[in-house]
Amino acid sequence: MKNYDKLKKVIQEANPEIVEPKLPDFPNYIGMCRKVFGVDDNGKIQFPSYGCQAEDIFKEMKKGRPIRLADVLLAYNEIKSSMSARRFAIYFDGQIVVWDDNDKAHKECIWNLKDNNLDNQSDETKWFLIDLLT
Repeated sequence: MKNYDKLKKVIQEANPEIVEPKLPDFPNYIGMCRKVFGVDDNGKIQFPSYGCQAEDIFKEMKKGRPIRLADVLLAYNEIKSSMSARRFAIYFDGQIVVWDDNDKAHKECIWNLKDNNLDNQSDETKWFLIDLLT
């Protein structure tokens, strides 16, 4: 998708925590162990015969976390001063609406609130955010 990487960069610049390496919280650590060490469904660590390198864990941590709706809001807040007089609203059903300067035309999309990850949002939502933030 054209400009999708640019969108992610704008959002990550507004909230650098997204990509800063840090120790993961416990549920993410278990998920990371499943990928790096190999944890079976019973929670037993299956050490590879060669062993796991610390660099592997750091690579997983360095990937950061998914971009969430809160990160999108932070990015919008960072750049809104250069966006003239647009109004922006998010409704409880995840609908995002932006009104143009004349208050008549507006654009909208739906953020899937059950999956708070930008990568998993619809193409329509991604295009809407690309248009809004880049």
